[in-house]
Amino acid sequence: MLVLTLDHKNAIELDGGIRIELIEGKNGQSRLGIVAPKAVAISRVRRDGRPLRSAR
Repeated sequence: MLVLTLDHKNAIELDGGIRIELIEGKNGQSRLGIVAPKAVAISRVRRDGRPLRSAR
């Protein structure tokens, strides 16, 4: 389990300018969003750390 402590803007900034922020959605539901500069690539990975898509 990962616990994040958000600042007053409902966000946390990580190294390299990557921000994780709480986004208020429709129907009062919230979700976490990841915002990164264009130069940073964010890859989705499986729980075991392998990439979601294999490079071909």
